[in-house]
Amino acid sequence: MRRRAMVLGAVAGILSGSVAGARAINLSEAAPKPFLRLRHAHTGEVMSSRFEVRGRLDPVQVRRLEWFMRDWREGRSMPIDPHLLRFLAVLRHIAVLEGHEGEILLHSGFRTRRTNDMLRRRGKGAAANSLHLRAKAADISLPGLSSARLAILARRTRLGGVGRYPGFVHVDSGRPRHWTG
Repeated sequence: MRRRAMVLGAVAGILSGSVAGARAINLSEAAPKPFLRLRHAHTGEVMSSRFEVRGRLDPVQVRRLEWFMRDWREGRSMPIDPHLLRFLAVLRHIAVLEGHEGEILLHSGFRTRRTNDMLRRRGKGAAANSLHLRAKAADISLPGLSSARLAILARRTRLGGVGRYPGFVHVDSGRPRHWTG
């Protein structure tokens, strides 16, 4: 419950800065919903998911998200950190409030060690002990929202790590920190 209060507080803080002057937003409108609309950049798959109901994770929806965020090269998945799902839902919600469609384009979710090592060899900037290996990270973009703007919004939430790269933003459920790659 403490994490939920932190998320709501973060969203309120973001909204006060990003929507200032646009229109007043009441708290019920600003509260992030545990909902995701996703498109996979490599497989073309699309899914929508309300992964939490009354504060409890829906195991069926979480399993669907786990498979969606799998290592598509290896066809393997693992349980996704619920904090990462909530982080993504907050970012989607903020994007919608700013007038964007809110569909998240997933470039990378969980990665096996083999995939991560291959990306490292190819110079793709994958860290040796990436949080992708533990299903605690996602590389994303939101159509219509620049990577720079998405990174700023993600950093303001203070919900985890944020790395800005050309064409996508890395978000993770680790400690709040940021970098440019």
